[in-house]
Amino acid sequence: MHHSTTRTLGILVVVAAAVAGGLVVAVLMLWTTFDTQYAPGFAQRLWDKAAVGMSETELRSLLGEPLSESAGAVPERKALNYTASRSDNGNYVHYYVVVDNGKVVGKHRDIFWD
Repeated sequence: MHHSTTRTLGILVVVAAAVAGGLVVAVLMLWTTFDTQYAPGFAQRLWDKAAVGMSETELRSLLGEPLSESAGAVPERKALNYTASRSDNGNYVHYYVVVDNGKVVGKHRDIFWD
């Protein structure tokens, strides 16, 4: 290999390593700032079983009681919040289910980063 080609490859390796290292550090910093509070009894395996079309009674039997409920735009619709921010810093994973007239019409998982 020619000397300049070897040098160019060396520079590319160093730059790639720095970028990869920076990404790892950024992801770790982001992840460690999450402080999600889960409803008692919440488990990912149970969340995975919750489905659109279930009755609210079935859902509560499966997942337990939510941490809170939020009113929807119409009286028949509400969100059952199974997580919240533990320290109110706004960085958490929000698991919630939308119920309309006693039936699950939506199941959501959002990441809040404030």
